[in-house]
Amino acid sequence: MKKIVFASKNNGKVNEIKKMLASYDIEIVSMKDMGIDIETIEDGSTYEENATKKAADVAKLCNEIVIADDSGIEVEYLGGRPGLYSARYAGEHGSDEANVTKLLEELSGVPIEKRRARYVCSLVAILPDGTKRVTSGEWRGLITEERHGTQSFGYAPIFYDPVLNAYNDELSEEMRYAVNHRGKALREMMKVLNIENRD
Repeated sequence: MKKIVFASKNNGKVNEIKKMLASYDIEIVSMKDMGIDIETIEDGSTYEENATKKAADVAKLCNEIVIADDSGIEVEYLGGRPGLYSARYAGEHGSDEANVTKLLEELSGVPIEKRRARYVCSLVAILPDGTKRVTSGEWRGLITEERHGTQSFGYAPIFYDPVLNAYNDELSEEMRYAVNHRGKALREMMKVLNIENRD
């Protein structure tokens, strides 16, 4: 069974990755599991650049496949913001709650048909021989006018999928992983790395 180190200190994200890839013939381990404690400065101009920096930094410290992602939510009405700054939209020490509040305030009074948005994920794998692989995924929807649900993190409480006629936070984990940006990028990466799905 192949081992993959996921380059993130975000436990919520690491646990989500493990659930998304539970049916694949791999073992997902965190930086903490590997005894790696480094901080990558995410100052790239694209999601891929940031993900590459994170994966490359961790890959220098182990001899395993290392995967990192960078993701964000882009609102059409705001010219693509928050984008790369989604996690720190309300400031470097902001929170999910503060980020959501700021976005809702910026869209105050904007009609629902103009609140189109998409989640974007860029996934980068660095192999032990230094080879780099890249995949991506997106999930399109609308930013709602108020919060719905409290089960997920990030901007989930204000994201609505008109195709599914459901709010992000109301979807089952299985359904969310099937349609969201990170799930799409991960499944594509498994194909690229020739990792078999046991299901």
